[in-house]
Amino acid sequence: MEWNKNIAQKIANIAEKYAQNIPEGIYLQFMDIAKSIYERGEEEEEEEHVFIDETDTVKILYEIQARRKAIDDAKKVMKNFKRVSRVTKDLKEMAIESYCKHSGIRIPVYSWECLEYYGHTESLPVGETDMYRVYKEHHNMKMRKYEEMYTIEIKFLENLQKYYDSV
Repeated sequence: MEWNKNIAQKIANIAEKYAQNIPEGIYLQFMDIAKSIYERGEEEEEEEHVFIDETDTVKILYEIQARRKAIDDAKKVMKNFKRVSRVTKDLKEMAIESYCKHSGIRIPVYSWECLEYYGHTESLPVGETDMYRVYKEHHNMKMRKYEEMYTIEIKFLENLQKYYDSV
């Protein structure tokens, strides 16, 4: 069915668009569900002239329920996409850790003092305060995107559920 293929393509496009901003596990789940829906469309095209197996619809409904649970679990892990309002000790550690991982720097403690002691602050284009501010803004932007993606996915799954309930 062409409808399934279009929906599968839309899911895949959304996943690709936000691939850099979502955890790999969620990205893979997006792609798996897109593949399942796409293959369902191919099966229906092949079977349209013969016999449509009703168990496939049940399978899709279970996949929808599983996908909804997976993204709800991801939402809980991300604490309902909570945005950061203050620069706390935890945020400072996350910012330093993120910088170190992206720069290939190994230090025993993720703190500005440790980063400075090991001589890695000289190459930074920003100071300590700006580093935390930029990280906070980036984190909040990611949370907004995750929330948007969650809303899009939930609406899609609800519409898909309605469609398959009516079949």
